[in-house]
Amino acid sequence: MTWIHELSPNKRPSIQWDREGILATSHRPSYPLLPPDNETVGIWIEAVLAAGIRSVLPILEYKQLDLYEGGLLELYRSHGLKTAHVPARDNKLPPLSSEELEAVWVAFQSLETPVLVHCNAGINRTGAAVHYILAKLDGRKP
Repeated sequence: MTWIHELSPNKRPSIQWDREGILATSHRPSYPLLPPDNETVGIWIEAVLAAGIRSVLPILEYKQLDLYEGGLLELYRSHGLKTAHVPARDNKLPPLSSEELEAVWVAFQSLETPVLVHCNAGINRTGAAVHYILAKLDGRKP
């Protein structure tokens, strides 16, 4: 795993490569600010593009997508990023159901790599999703 950005005063995202050139993770744009700050969202997207990310797979509740002016998926698309969305409620155990994990895998396969996966903080739902994706990529049982 390679960390290419850290949380910092300049509002850049923390992007972690879980599989170099294929799969990266982060927190959502403007995390932890609510409502999202447009300047911080713009800096987040610029950093994602600079890292060579081509697609973003948010694992968020619909209400979390709607916090962003114009909607988060449209915001990504307006910057040339491909996107798919897997809706999943936050703060549950396990973080993702087997159906949600399979939806993550299907969505990942439909996107152009490298793909950045994120939830809110980039921890629970993201971690479960990445573990599943890497297992599938490696031919292991998730």
